[in-house]
Amino acid sequence: ATIWLIPIIENVLGWTWTFAFLAPGPILGIAAMMRLDSLLDAKGPNRDTSA
Repeated sequence: ATIWLIPIIENVLGWTWTFAFLAPGPILGIAAMMRLDSLLDAKGPNRDTSA
């Protein structure tokens, strides 16, 4: 929802600070995927392999 702020930040502060504003997104995404991966590993396989 804050993507509309990008042109405003760029006009006021320049691209250096605009990229700094955007940087947490991928970092938080990586952290979320790592957390999800660890939760799925803790549950074990989700299919029956006894057959």
